Amino acid sequence: MKCIISLFKTLTAALFMLSSFGSINASTVIFSDDFDSYNLGELSGQGGWTHVTSGRVQVVNGPAGSVNTSQVVGSNDTGSLTSVRVDQSVDYDFGSFPLGSLSFDFFRTGTSGSPYSGLGTRASSTTHGLAFIVSGGALQYRQAVDIGDATTLTNISGDNITVSNSNWYRLQAIFDVSTNVITEVWLENLTAESAPERLYFGAATPTLTMTTSVADWDQLRIRTSNEGTSNIFFDNVVVSAVPEPASVAFLIAALAGMTAFSRRRMPKR
Repeated sequence: MKCIISLFKTLTAALFMLSSFGSINASTVIFSDDFDSYNLGELSGQGGWTHVTSGRVQVVNGPAGSVNTSQVVGSNDTGSLTSVRVDQSVDYDFGSFPLGSLSFDFFRTGTSGSPYSGLGTRASSTTHGLAFIVSGGALQYRQAVDIGDATTLTNISGDNITVSNSNWYRLQAIFDVSTNVITEVWLENLTAESAPERLYFGAATPTLTMTTSVADWDQLRIRTSNEGTSNIFFDNVVVSAVPEPASVAFLIAALAGMTAFSRRRMPKR
């Protein structure tokens, strides 16, 4: 009986640790925008977004299959602009959380010419950050949303990741706040309802060290097509601070270990 009581106390203590961990370390949303509360029209001053160029970045009714009614899409009226973009000030305060997350949904309508569109974090003092763009049909990574060399993301075999027209995708990048390393990137085809796919920076290269410190980030930037006829809708942009998954795994392992230890102490009949 004493062993049973001891086991019960052990399990209770372990479960309490798990519940406490969950309440303290639940993901914290730093910035979130689904654009549903905005008026349809230019994203100039709405929701804190600020124009960088004269090109139009607009809130419009989303395409078929949209989870929400309103999304953001870029438009080039003159055909002579070098870029079309808007910025959002964000306080990237991750507190004691070791990891950060950038997540957004996008929908590509088609392409003509070689335009590219993207969304990313940005340090305004250096113009660099963490950005993902679609150029042609390829999904790429840049150390800045507007400048620098682009790296085409791949699967583990080294095959390029491409996106199909008229599909909603969700991209999520996880990064280490202190070491400035992108630790994981996942792409999910929401239209096909397929399982998320792990992305790589070249074959079997799962991580990448960023050129700009996370501590220097102070903006989000939407950069949209300035040539051709490609448009990409953006929706559900979220920046979050997240706990270290290994901490949860450690507590689960501790729970299993304490349970096994208690069982070994129980007398045999």
